[in-house]
Amino acid sequence: MSEKVPHAQSRQKCRELMSKNVRTATGDTTLKDVAAMMRDGDMGAVPIVDGNRLIGIVTDRDIVVRAVSEGTGVDSPVSAAMSSFSAVHGA
Repeated sequence: MSEKVPHAQSRQKCRELMSKNVRTATGDTTLKDVAAMMRDGDMGAVPIVDGNRLIGIVTDRDIVVRAVSEGTGVDSPVSAAMSSFSAVHGA
């Protein structure tokens, strides 16, 4: 009978895995600017904030599926494509 050795990463604390200096955007940031932020930062998602409060998240897929494919212009606010925090948590 062999015991599974826990993966070393599973023993790490969340704060050790999380990104520092997270780039964020506000709901009125344009889709174009958020897409450029994703490209330049090599990231697939950007948290959307209002002041210090997280209000949503937008992914590269959100921009394509919810905005571009529906004809939403690149100068539209990211709020048109983001998943809002209330929608994610059913609040």
